[in-house]
This record gives sequence, C-alpha cells and structure tokens, in this order.
Amino acid sequence: ESTWETFCDEDYGGDSSMSWALSGDEGGKAVFSGTLSNSKGKTGQRGFDRSGYCAVKMELPGEQQDVSDFSGVEILFKSDGRKYTFNLQPESFIPDDLYQGYLIVDESAKNEWVSAILPFERLILTGRGHIKEDQRAFDHDLVRSLGIALHGDQAGDFMLELKHIKFIDVGHGALLNHANPAVNSLSRNPEAFEKLV
Repeated sequence: ESTWETFCDEDYGGDSSMSWALSGDEGGKAVFSGTLSNSKGKTGQRGFDRSGYCAVKMELPGEQQDVSDFSGVEILFKSDGRKYTFNLQPESFIPDDLYQGYLIVDESAKNEWVSAILPFERLILTGRGHIKEDQRAFDHDLVRSLGIALHGDQAGDFMLELKHIKFIDVGHGALLNHANPAVNSLSRNPEAFEKLV
C-alpha cells in the first residue's frame, strides 16, 4: 500500500496548517486542504524560519516507478482556483532534480471536476525551489516520487480535491488542455492516483 507524506511550514515554525485525507464521497477522492500563511511564526526546531508552503508527496513502490511506456500525467481534480504545483522526482544522478507543472483553472471551472494533461516534455526542471538554468528534458525511465504543493503569495484557506493521478501516453501533438478547455494545466514559463493509494 502506498503512503503519502505531508510537509508544511508549521514544521519549521510557520503558521500554515494542512490535512490530507482520503474520502469515500463522490466515488472516492483525496482532499488536500488547510490554511496557507506567509507569517514567519515562531522559530522552528531546526533553528530557522520558513513560511508559505504546504505539500504532500508519495514515494512510488518499486513496481510503479517505471514510466518508460508513458509520456505524461493525467490529473482529475477539483480546484478552488489557486495555483497548485505538481511535482515529479525522477531517479537521477542529480539528487535535487524536480520536474514541476502547474494546475490552474479558469474562473468558470472553479470547484468543478476537470482533467489536466501534463506531458513530461513540458515540465519545468527545478532544484531546491529554483528553476534550473539548464533545462534538461525529462528523459527518465524511473520516477521516485510525485506530489502536490501550494506555496507563495496565496495566503488563506485552500482545498484541492483529487480523483486520480495517472501516467499516460499523451500521444503526438496532444493539447495541454485536451480533456477540458477550461484548464490551463501547464505553461513552459512556470509548470494513477487510484492505483497508487
């Protein structure tokens, strides 16, 4: 059984709070919710302040790490309209490599179920919170982990609901908003849940 791990600036003295829960409602879903705060709060146990982030991550079991037959990710989600980050960590000789994409919906699609297609080739390469100057394309066969995060100047209550995150074969020339025209799922200028949980 796969396990999700949560991260929040509260661990470092920040004032954000979050929860990650699986629900049987609407045929089964996961709910990522809480309150994001940019307040520094109190100094954390590690002796420094961090603020303004909440995240969840899942380390993929060995048999599910192989993505050599796939070229992207499909995410079925319901959003409150905030800009959520999707994280994909490959098995790489550079430990801090992290590929990212954004989940963004138009105002008309807030609080509606929408599907986003994120081709691997369009993901942004980052490391330690910064976009890397050398944008190496995603050409990895193995993925160590995937996750969702909310950070930055987006203080307040938040909620993102997820039906699935699936590795897929996108197909040549597939549109980024292929599944729903209201989804602005990915931009080159920063950006199988059901079988994984």
